[in-house]
Amino acid sequence: MSEPTLILAYDSLRTEIADALGWTRTSSKWTASQIAVIDKMMQSGYRRFLFPPVLPGETVPHKWSFLEPVAELVAFGDLDGTVNGTPSYSSPSSTVEATTSVFYPGMIGQSLVFDTSGNSYVIAGYTSGTVVTVTGDASGETADDGITITANGDCALPDDFGSMSSDFYCESSNSMSRKRIERRGVADILCLRAEDDDLTGEPDYFALAPKTHTGAAGQRQQIMFYPIPDTDYTLSYRYQILRNKIDSTYTYPAGTEAHSETILAAMMSECSKYIREDAGEEARFKELLYASVRQDQLLDSPDSYGYNGNTRGYVPRRHCGDNPTITYNGTVI
Repeated sequence: MSEPTLILAYDSLRTEIADALGWTRTSSKWTASQIAVIDKMMQSGYRRFLFPPVLPGETVPHKWSFLEPVAELVAFGDLDGTVNGTPSYSSPSSTVEATTSVFYPGMIGQSLVFDTSGNSYVIAGYTSGTVVTVTGDASGETADDGITITANGDCALPDDFGSMSSDFYCESSNSMSRKRIERRGVADILCLRAEDDDLTGEPDYFALAPKTHTGAAGQRQQIMFYPIPDTDYTLSYRYQILRNKIDSTYTYPAGTEAHSETILAAMMSECSKYIREDAGEEARFKELLYASVRQDQLLDSPDSYGYNGNTRGYVPRRHCGDNPTITYNGTVI
């Protein structure tokens, strides 16, 4: 699918930044130090657009609707599968391939146990429903061995997860509608698990919790469910994504062409600060930001929130049957 031609992408944004800094618009003539400054202005401005300041008359920053996609997460139960051949090892991890699709992205961090040896390995990466990587050397495990994962109710969230934008919803086995899984605090989930850590079934509650962070990679988040799922449940939800920087690989900024001028204005404001010249770029960015926010609010708002008619003059019916006659001791009143 072709991209809209009015949208400002990587190359165009770099050229405008270079021009604002007083440099040539020909990219082949930029020095390494100039390219570094151009990239800094681009990413700083882009971050300001993605996480905008609080606008006048508002109390919280705006959250862009295009950064809150509808996604699915599998709250998984116990896994019982079979390895296809022998795991291959390439330090520091091993690749494990299953004979059927049994893995989910949320299993990262779970313990994968081989039946014959009883050895346990932590799942470090997800490739597909049949392939994951685990920490350590698993190449010595028995070929075509059985593997298990004992579900503990914890489920890893995507690497680009920023924050929750909704509750979880799943097709309930007890009704025709979609069940809402209620959000609780981490302490509530821990308390429920402490009271009955063997209870399994369809999740009723969830909590958002950070995973342990060592600093070797960005910090990740996880979901804690209660009860612990007794099988695999596919849940729908919305979350705020964390975007990659704009570069030669990820050339298009978030949003549509409608926000291109606002994104550019944010970068121009950063350039103005860099060269210490007040050319009104910050005021222009705030003006365009306000327009972008209003447009996004209109785009994300429903046409109607339901009926809210005028009830003046409405006389409530005292009887909802076919015969409105009222009697007392057999006498019509």
